[in-house]
Amino acid sequence: MKKIKLTIFTPTYNRANRLPQLYECLKAQTNKDFIWLIIDDGSTDNTRQFVENWESENKIKIEYLYKENGGKQTAIDLAHQVCTTEYICCCDSDDIMSNDAAEVIYKYIEQYKDDKDLVGFVGRVTNFNGDIIGYKGETITDNWPENSIKVCFYDLSTKYNYNGETVLVFKTEIVKNYHFPVFEGEKFVTESVLYKQFMYNYKMATMLELIHPIEYQQDGYTNQGMALFFKNPKGFLYSEKLNAYYEIKYGHNFKRKIKNCARFYAWKKVLNIKFRELDNFKIKFFYSLLGKIASILFINKFKKIFNEYLKRTR
Repeated sequence: MKKIKLTIFTPTYNRANRLPQLYECLKAQTNKDFIWLIIDDGSTDNTRQFVENWESENKIKIEYLYKENGGKQTAIDLAHQVCTTEYICCCDSDDIMSNDAAEVIYKYIEQYKDDKDLVGFVGRVTNFNGDIIGYKGETITDNWPENSIKVCFYDLSTKYNYNGETVLVFKTEIVKNYHFPVFEGEKFVTESVLYKQFMYNYKMATMLELIHPIEYQQDGYTNQGMALFFKNPKGFLYSEKLNAYYEIKYGHNFKRKIKNCARFYAWKKVLNIKFRELDNFKIKFFYSLLGKIASILFINKFKKIFNEYLKRTR
């Protein structure tokens, strides 16, 4: 019997109206040697009934886990821990994958099977019209490497000037070792908080094929914008400090280092949050000093953004 090496996992919360679209595309995969792992983050709609019906059809291998609502990051953490295959790839409940997605991923699994320094594979994301897209769905210039190569993930933006959305396939044994921070009373932390913990230490192989079209939903995380961060301020401030910390540690652009530090100190002042978790990542005194001085350039702008949010929520 052929060994299954890939899990496609979907974190979901009250998306029973969107999941059937994803199920249809997974059911149509040209290579069905994968597990569809659904982590239900406390849904109160009829998600479970849909999944039970699909399981009875026996068209693809499905694993379903229901958990108490804790936010997408807790669903991702759980998926990494329970995954039994060598590779894992996230596909959100409102997205789809091309019919050859699993087949393409298997091609790269075979191509790079002997590379120990890889954490996985990275590909571009398109909209449903096939256009390469960036943050919030805007069409961007495609600056992807012409051939499949091994790169540090962050080199895609700094060296290749690619600033679009990406689809990520990880080696499960590596990502199992890293976790999101947990902040009491908050249910969102941006995924970059997890990735920055290991993506500088490994390389990723670039995938040339376009396997992951997405459509932004009005109630999705991306479209909630800054409101989502302000509802979860500790997680937001934590991510800002990590941006500064890792830019200083691995970045090559002095201006970006100071800018990231300045953003952190400006948001820290505007949000007026002090909590112990921020002490895990020490910013060097030189950059801390310059960052605090430069934060003056951002404080008024950030105050305006925050005050506008407060007005809308009153």
